Amino acid sequence: MNVYGTNGNNRLTATFVRQIKRPGVYGDGRGGHGLQLVVQEAKDGGVRKSWVQRIRVNGRVTNIGLGPTWDVGLAEARDMALENHRSARRGIDPRRPDTVTFAEALEEVIDAQRPGWKGDKTERIWRSQLANYCGRLMPMPVDAITAKDIQACLKDSSANISKNNRQRIGAVMKWAVVEGYRADDPTTSIVLPRNGDHTKHLEAMPHSDEAAYQRSDLMEKRAAMMDAWAKYLIG
Repeated sequence: MNVYGTNGNNRLTATFVRQIKRPGVYGDGRGGHGLQLVVQEAKDGGVRKSWVQRIRVNGRVTNIGLGPTWDVGLAEARDMALENHRSARRGIDPRRPDTVTFAEALEEVIDAQRPGWKGDKTERIWRSQLANYCGRLMPMPVDAITAKDIQACLKDSSANISKNNRQRIGAVMKWAVVEGYRADDPTTSIVLPRNGDHTKHLEAMPHSDEAAYQRSDLMEKRAAMMDAWAKYLIG
């Protein structure tokens, strides 16, 4: 099928949409957010006209049907295309109206667990640490979140916060599985860094300084200090 007008600045008009009879795909020009008018031959010898939006969702180009022109006018089609464009920019798949976002699922999990928490401190910590380190997940549909998405959220926090956030995200994913929004819990394949992976070792003291150090009575003080530190660590 021929494609017309997708590379120009000319926008579609209501008159054009009503009068066009030649089969083809007619783009709404720049600023149309991928909106296209599709004209096809009908079995009765006439033509069928419908709206399709060509849009990139989560890195992949796809086509979304917006309805026939007899039901959806040009202005409404443009509004729908704009809304889909905005959703895609936020990481939300506009083709999935029957799913929930991570933020919405999180509210369900918090509501379910709140009766078992003492006071509101736990809830505040959940919200704060997830927002600070995993905010990118909030607008995403729960069935679109991958282990890679979760790993990216956990890599920049301390080992303890990463561990806790993985458990919290896991609770949300398990809720999504139970509710039928997804088939698995991606947190089960997450491998967290060990506590010692980011340990920074101090440089050794120069040999000349060490020799002078050992010749003084500070050597005994050093040994005593190290012994006291060791007792503090294991005590």
